Amino acid sequence: MDPSQLQVFVANRVSKIQSLSNTFTWNYVNSSSNPADIASRGIMPEKLISNTIWWNGPMFLQLPQSEWPNVDFKLKMSELTELKKTPKVFKVISVELSDLITRDSDFITLQRITAYCLRFIYNLRNEANKRTGNLSIAELDETHISIVKQAKLESFADELSFSKMASNFQKRLNNMYLSFNTRHPY
Repeated sequence: MDPSQLQVFVANRVSKIQSLSNTFTWNYVNSSSNPADIASRGIMPEKLISNTIWWNGPMFLQLPQSEWPNVDFKLKMSELTELKKTPKVFKVISVELSDLITRDSDFITLQRITAYCLRFIYNLRNEANKRTGNLSIAELDETHISIVKQAKLESFADELSFSKMASNFQKRLNNMYLSFNTRHPY
């Protein structure tokens, strides 16, 4: 195993182990025969005294090496939680809704293209629960709302920014310790 594929702490440990030992001498020992598993699961001292695996190791170690069990152990990389996460890099390209509408004036086509784009983004964020197949009614409704919101933002940008400023001003005014008549003089 290449330690560079692992998270830093684990990679450092694996590198150290690999530098101190020959990987060709490694063998798999199942959990029931592994003394390290006894300690990691916790055991009462009274039981440890009589535990032969703890004191003598697995029984097969007392046999000639040619008689040791030969377990073909395949490590599945997908099951390793210690693997480095592959970074995802995105480039954001801003496209005005009006540009999309002028390119394709059919609303249904615009809605479906946008829905597939939103699905793509959803699938990147939710790898375990990917959406596939035909677009659902819920996806098309969500897309319809997104298109309408974007159209409002582009068409009424000045009004919306003024409305937001007025709303922020109103919030600050209401939070001040002033009488009602001082806050609302007319």
